[in-house]
Amino acid sequence: MKQKIIGTLVIVAIGSSGGYTLFANRLSPPQYVTTPATRGTLTVSVSGSGQVSAVNQIDVKPQAAGTVVQVLVAAGQKVKENEPLVRIDARDALKAVRDAEINLESTRLTLKKLLQATDELSLLQSQNSVQAAKDSLEKLKLSQQTARENARDTQTKSEDDMGKYQDDTYSAVANAFLDLPGILTGLNDVLHGTSIGDADASLGGKGQKNATTLINSTSSQEQPKIIAAATLAETDYALARVKYDAVFEKYKTVNRFAEQSVIEAILAETIDAAKIVAQASKSASGLFDAWVDARTLHNVSIPTTVKSAQSNLAGYTSKVNAHISAMVNVQTNLKNAREAKKSAERDLEHMSANHPRELAAAEATIKERESSLAKLEKGADQLDIQSAQLSVRQRESSLSDARVKLGEYTLRAPIAGTVAKIAMKKKDQASSGATAVTIMADKKLAEISLNEVDVTRIKIGQKATLTFDAIPEYSLTGEVAEIDSLGTVSQGVVSYNVKVIFDTQDDRVKPGMSAAVTVIIDVRTDALLVPVSAVQEQNGVSIVNTLDHTHALVAHRVTTGVSNEIFVELASGDIKVGDEVVTQIITAQDASAAQQRSGGIPFLGGAGGGGARGFGGAVRAGGR
Repeated sequence: MKQKIIGTLVIVAIGSSGGYTLFANRLSPPQYVTTPATRGTLTVSVSGSGQVSAVNQIDVKPQAAGTVVQVLVAAGQKVKENEPLVRIDARDALKAVRDAEINLESTRLTLKKLLQATDELSLLQSQNSVQAAKDSLEKLKLSQQTARENARDTQTKSEDDMGKYQDDTYSAVANAFLDLPGILTGLNDVLHGTSIGDADASLGGKGQKNATTLINSTSSQEQPKIIAAATLAETDYALARVKYDAVFEKYKTVNRFAEQSVIEAILAETIDAAKIVAQASKSASGLFDAWVDARTLHNVSIPTTVKSAQSNLAGYTSKVNAHISAMVNVQTNLKNAREAKKSAERDLEHMSANHPRELAAAEATIKERESSLAKLEKGADQLDIQSAQLSVRQRESSLSDARVKLGEYTLRAPIAGTVAKIAMKKKDQASSGATAVTIMADKKLAEISLNEVDVTRIKIGQKATLTFDAIPEYSLTGEVAEIDSLGTVSQGVVSYNVKVIFDTQDDRVKPGMSAAVTVIIDVRTDALLVPVSAVQEQNGVSIVNTLDHTHALVAHRVTTGVSNEIFVELASGDIKVGDEVVTQIITAQDASAAQQRSGGIPFLGGAGGGGARGFGGAVRAGGR
């Protein structure tokens, strides 16, 4: 098998008589062979040979896989060419077509927008956008400055507050210890003094402790309650006395100029001691209140000394609670001031890190919008237009491919004939390569063999041209009808059988005749073409070289399309029709080697056994 390349461009060779003469030596600059880029039709094909088949049987195989949803024919039924035979579930393929249509419409709208002149409204909106970005930057700078100033003010105020509250800490402790001794003494007098019994002998006699007098002067019915209250009052007073004495000893070792941590520690302990003293005062009040309630229930008068004790206890409780409140407030205020200072310091630290980033982002937004405005004022860039046009072509190609793929989900008769066999039924799983329907063809067909490389390039339905050794200067057209799924191996070469159905019938074509078949793979009309040798690959990028006015090489980045052995299509880039592209670089060493091989002057027709012929172009000396 061989690959046959058909091109509609003609390569003009410059002969030695009308060509060029080149004298080269080792010191000469490189010489460049150039060829003009041109437009034309590029045809790519694959060729193979075989014979006209004696049996016109075609196995129709699906090209798509899926669930069979409908079988449209029956065995023995006559079918026309392209008549639907089997339908396969095509929901995914339909979605792919819809998506491709949407993508194509989107790219067309993008191209249309680029081609439209900038309207006044869009320009005004872009200008406003730039100004809004600048205003936002100024507002950001102002808000950042305000935030920094507020944080610094908070930091300064919290430091001032801390100084004030640190002074207040010692003062609150000192004020508490002005009253706590008298309160403890008063509690002791109320519980352990003898004033109640001394003032009223009817309550139990002189010399008894007040708590004992209260218990003894109560009826047996009420006495348990009074005893419990007296026990609680005595216990709480003892705790208060122990706690007070311990804290007071520490307080005597502290002065206003002690370390702040020491002063705060004595504050915390004084608060705890004051709370225990307050509880002792409350328990003592509970004892006297219980005794008074019991007396009142029996309509017995309350001595003046008891009422005085109740009043004193209420005063003690009020005083100690006031000191507790004052000391807790100082403690809380100091804590809040410290937290405010730490918070302000954290805020300043965050601002130091984040404010420059925020400013940089705002400035970048301005630059981006200014760039968009400049681009809008300038109009669409030619490269953007070319890129959008290329995107449209790509989306059109994708849509075409999606539609072709959708068509593969409906199995059609490649030829007219009679259905000989149906191998699939509804709900069967169709797979690529498995025979679905066998048709006995009404037309002749040729069976050829292709190698494993060429067979991957052809598809069912592609057009072909057939010629026959037995009928000189005669050809007819056909179409690929069947491609074997499994190849055969012979002497290490894998080949696949391909059946090509004839478009027309000629009685001169007999079964068994040798046939040469050319399958058309692709045809590009009005394509921008350059010789294959003009395209170089550099780091995965396709490059075409031209020469500037000094004959120095100028590289052009291009995107290539299809190609054959002679020409390649340029799908995008800045090469235009008529541009001279470099197809060969001749160095002094190349010329010397050519001279040695030919025995004459390189590229000079005549002496030495013949000269070289150009490849449809001209030779130019390179710049120094």
